[in-house]
Amino acid sequence: MNYLIYFILFITIPCGFLSSRIAGNKGWDRLNWFLAGFFFNIIGLFSASALHDRKQREYLRLIAESQGINDDKIQINSKLKSQSLGRFILPKSSSRLDIIEKIIEIMGTDFAPNIDRNKVIIRKQPYSPYRQLILRNLKGSLILIAHGKEVSQSEYEWFLENPPSIPLPDILLIFRSRLTQFRRSGDY
Repeated sequence: MNYLIYFILFITIPCGFLSSRIAGNKGWDRLNWFLAGFFFNIIGLFSASALHDRKQREYLRLIAESQGINDDKIQINSKLKSQSLGRFILPKSSSRLDIIEKIIEIMGTDFAPNIDRNKVIIRKQPYSPYRQLILRNLKGSLILIAHGKEVSQSEYEWFLENPPSIPLPDILLIFRSRLTQFRRSGDY
């Protein structure tokens, strides 16, 4: 019984107060984080220390607005232009095949046999003028990502970039194929 009292006095209550103080200084609700620190002890304390700082984000936003920068798309657009393998402009009414043909024109004809035209995906970014086209090869691996930015009412400007070396969906595809092979072997 004494150990429980010592545990509550020296571990749970200090973890609750510390996590409450850390989270409160970062702009989060102190009561919720006190309860998280109290019930989850060290895990709640580490979670509170890993939170992003809401106050700092607000200050940075105010500084950017005072300097005339009020659009976060400027950073995205400059990042896309600096990393792009090529760019082109097409009308919004262009089909997937039109976009793929323009990509092949830029990347070269050696690029064309690698594309699996059945697995071309176009994603619309929610609440933004951006689109993303994902090209995969015949094995299912990513080979190219194209980002489209709306430049007028009727046109998109597309930026081509190399995908990450081993993206997460490819790792999942590899795992799924290995699992399927394992199930077919009858060894389980």
